Amino acid sequence: MKEIAIQLKAEDNVAVLKSPLQAGDALHFQKETILCRQTIPAGHKIALEEIKQGQALVKYGQKIGFAKKDIQRGDHVHVQNLGVGDFDRDCQFCVDSKPVKFAAERRSFQGFARSDRQAGTRNYIAVISSVNCSASVSKYVAQAFQTPAFARDYPNVDGVIALTHKSGCSLLPTEPLSVLQR
Repeated sequence: MKEIAIQLKAEDNVAVLKSPLQAGDALHFQKETILCRQTIPAGHKIALEEIKQGQALVKYGQKIGFAKKDIQRGDHVHVQNLGVGDFDRDCQFCVDSKPVKFAAERRSFQGFARSDRQAGTRNYIAVISSVNCSASVSKYVAQAFQTPAFARDYPNVDGVIALTHKSGCSLLPTEPLSVLQR
């Protein structure tokens, strides 16, 4: 399966295809075989288990919507059977982050010489979208900091910018993904 589809979390009930599957193709998953029920393009989702109407669809450990109707194992999961709905969200962010321990003390930085011989830097905060779905949110976050109050409260920050792209949720783990990571 790892060559054909991406399932990041054990609780995911869908996987994202790296390669297209034709109806009848077999996908070997957890010592079982899933038969693809329709042709599914690369970048789209396949159901890994039976999903009842109203049940949450989980991808990458996150609820991405709810089944509009019963979905069979091996079905193409897309707009025809995936809908939105309300649910409680856990909005904790970075609660498990740890400080970075540098291997060696830094002795230089990429700054510039000011006319008064002091060193200067350009201090921008970048809001980077990981997928096209979050591009608008990244832009809205950056715009929220373009206020006189932000400039007054953070005089050493030159600005907040959004770095977005048009790629989807399932980049192939080859050149497109390495370009995004870079």
